[in-house]
Amino acid sequence: MAIFDVLIAFRHWSESLSANATRAFELKVFSALPPARLYLAGNKAICSFFGDSDNRDGSNVRHYETSVLGGLGFYVNDAFDQLWDSSETITLTEHWYTPLRVDWPEGTSPDLEPDRRVGYAVADGGLFLSDQQLLFDLGQTANTGRIDVPVRLRRRVVGFNWDGQRPLRLTAFDRARDPRVAAVTAAMNAKYGSEGRVRRSLLEIRPVPR
Repeated sequence: MAIFDVLIAFRHWSESLSANATRAFELKVFSALPPARLYLAGNKAICSFFGDSDNRDGSNVRHYETSVLGGLGFYVNDAFDQLWDSSETITLTEHWYTPLRVDWPEGTSPDLEPDRRVGYAVADGGLFLSDQQLLFDLGQTANTGRIDVPVRLRRRVVGFNWDGQRPLRLTAFDRARDPRVAAVTAAMNAKYGSEGRVRRSLLEIRPVPR
């Protein structure tokens, strides 16, 4: 919860920046902790290395003083670079929204936009979306006899149980009957804050069964 609170604070802060400052600011999110930390103070660098059983808040590890240009400094910077460039590391914007393309079936309004960017959360291996307009547009497909529509993700979502190959379908999420409702609601509330009295409009992306 503390991590999500920090990310929400970063979101509000980044939205307050000027256009020039926004272009110079970049923050990425990753689920793995780096093997070491590097603290900079002038030309000195303090390195902290973590083992599997170490306290990751830095209070129970050994610290080494070195130079940012020394071998130890280069090692730590390289470890961070590898995490930064990892395919599973996402930007702050990608943390809040995932891009997707909806293949609306024939017979629906031509005004329905195929390319969307929507809020999302992962719970129990499933991928759930929060977007009122998308749910409303999905309802417009009722006259075609479809209860779901094909959808394509623009990028992989960590935690979503999908092999990257099977086709995907977009469907509404039944909050009244689905047994996963508590887990999905908790995941959304943790990521975006409590929904309050107005409940979120939820959808789900499902892989087509084999």
